[in-house]
Amino acid sequence: MSKNTVLTLWGQNQYFISEGLNNLTDDNRHNRLGQDTSSAGFLMQHMAESNFFLMHMFFGTELSPTFNTINGAKDEGQSGSKTHILGLHGQINKLVVSTINSLSEAELEQEIDTFIGRMTRSACIGVLIYHATYHLGQATLSIKKGASLAQQIAA
Repeated sequence: MSKNTVLTLWGQNQYFISEGLNNLTDDNRHNRLGQDTSSAGFLMQHMAESNFFLMHMFFGTELSPTFNTINGAKDEGQSGSKTHILGLHGQINKLVVSTINSLSEAELEQEIDTFIGRMTRSACIGVLIYHATYHLGQATLSIKKGASLAQQIAA
């Protein structure tokens, strides 16, 4: 897969994520579909934090933010504000784009051993896209159809 194609696919994914983030507010970021599910804000923050972790695992990039939503974390209200979540998404986007741009076409197609098996570096970017898209759907439904945990308990 060419570098341009990988960047285009990443950019398209970022467009959809930005549309989801545009619908997130500091009020509805607490919405969840059920008492045992994660809130929209948690999921949106998890998307960015997970991509930092995956970039470290796949490409050896630095682990810079403090993670609150990965490694089995349960949503107990620890997601940040919308501003914080937007900042994380901006940072991970810059990191992914700069990493892709730093690789040659041959390096993007080079197979590497990862914790989920052997794959090309371009396929590793596909894992980031898939993971974020999966959770974007959950977050979008939580924003549109969910309610805060306090509202659910009171019902």
